[in-house]
Amino acid sequence: MVFAIGLVKPTQVSADDLHLERLLKVFDEQQTAEVANEFLDSLKGRAFFKIPIRFTGEHAKDTVRQQVWYWAAEYYYDRQHYDQAVSYALRSLPLQHNKTELSDCLNLIAISYLRLGDYHEAARYAKRCYEMDKESGDIDRVSSSLNTLSAIYIGARQPSEAEKYVLRGIELSRQVDNPGRLAILLGKASEVYHQLADDSKSLDYARQAYQLERQLGREERIGIRLSQMASAYIGLKQPTIARDTLRKAIPILEAAGNRQQLGICYNQMGGLLLGEKKQSEAAGYFERAYLLFSNLGDRYNESIALNGLSKSLRDIDPARAMSFMERYNELKDSIYDRETGQLLSEYAAQYGYEQLQLENQMAQRDVRSVVIVAIGGFLVILLAGILFTIYHRRRTQRLHVEMEQRLDALKQDYDQLNSQYANIISPKVSSDDVDENLSDEDRQFLSRTISIINKQLDEGHVNVDDVASELCLSTSQFRRRLSALTKETPKNYIQAIRMQKALHLLDTQPTMPVAEVALQCGYDENTNFTRAFKRFYGITPSEYQSGRRL
Repeated sequence: MVFAIGLVKPTQVSADDLHLERLLKVFDEQQTAEVANEFLDSLKGRAFFKIPIRFTGEHAKDTVRQQVWYWAAEYYYDRQHYDQAVSYALRSLPLQHNKTELSDCLNLIAISYLRLGDYHEAARYAKRCYEMDKESGDIDRVSSSLNTLSAIYIGARQPSEAEKYVLRGIELSRQVDNPGRLAILLGKASEVYHQLADDSKSLDYARQAYQLERQLGREERIGIRLSQMASAYIGLKQPTIARDTLRKAIPILEAAGNRQQLGICYNQMGGLLLGEKKQSEAAGYFERAYLLFSNLGDRYNESIALNGLSKSLRDIDPARAMSFMERYNELKDSIYDRETGQLLSEYAAQYGYEQLQLENQMAQRDVRSVVIVAIGGFLVILLAGILFTIYHRRRTQRLHVEMEQRLDALKQDYDQLNSQYANIISPKVSSDDVDENLSDEDRQFLSRTISIINKQLDEGHVNVDDVASELCLSTSQFRRRLSALTKETPKNYIQAIRMQKALHLLDTQPTMPVAEVALQCGYDENTNFTRAFKRFYGITPSEYQSGRRL
């Protein structure tokens, strides 16, 4: 008996994907600048970059490898192929030297392992990322790391430890006034309290997150918050409300292509139907979830689907039920091994000290601790002596020269960008700035489009459908007309405006925090903004700010 025929489609592999995979295979064999450039150009064509990354034979091979392998990892994570994302990110990791890029790579590895259900490895890399972000003093990055750690403890079924991380993350995200991050952490808190069987508190956090997502206009994440609310309703023994909530969430997640959360909803719906003794319908939902999670490589959620399938089929098809139960037991043993439990317990034991250390970094340091550290530092300096001084001077001189060269190159790129994109991405563009060779009607169309996009950016969100609606066009009509005039997709056109506005804010308001720049450019996640900025300009916002201050 098959329950999911026609309901779950296998992952489609496009010709572009096959081409990219072929290029990666060739690069792994040859590792030449020519193949690297072709691969990165292909990513640029998929809107991973705006400004091309180019290598010559003079570039160090490690630099070429680091860039190709890191962006290969980003590409595979974006496609939800988490095992391949891990493989390429691990190759890139030892070649990373910039602290921000190293932290990003560690985080990418951690969340990929988390998606794969390997909590041992996820915790190991998330911990390193957290320590680096804590050392940087960037509160927004610290709150992001805390969110990742709490997600790992939730997956490892240790909600008491996850609670400490998520509550601290909520506190920090409120300090920096990041509503996007706050919504994510509130949703994570809902999952924590659901595991702690405090579903009244779980529902309260999920509702807070849901309201924030609606204000931010993040449709896909609204579906996630509905799923979290459904979990709380299930815990509160309100199956009818839970089922209705899931029926709202599932179409949103299907439209968004969020296979991870969609599979979770399928598992939830299967559990509700199983409780109502509707075994055949329940098996259908569990089988959809099983196919999704086995394709994603998410062993934890796959195990839930297998357990549900074995229970649903017990009376319908005992032989299949037994085979699913055997697979479930194998997965369960591999997920919750002894080593994982020991590792997470060690991290938990360190949390109290780490939290105190983080708070001390945010507040005035204890005078006695400062004196002790100063004495220790003085002794180290005495022992290091002349060798340290010589090394430091040489290194400083070399870094200064490199930074000056990088700034000169960045200024040239900036001037080129202003010249190349002035007609389409000025943050205050008017009808007078649009190409005079266009007809009056086309100029008015572009001017009106840019005005609407800038208005939406000021409101904190940009939506192609809303832009088209304000122009009294269907989304498809809007796409065709904009592409015909600008040779750009709406997504790339909007991205260009966002990036030019970001550069404008960084130039004119150098003391503005990067998180605030991100919000004003329509990004509620600082890490997403940093990635987009680096793809577009080849440098992170923080690096650009630091360079301007030299």
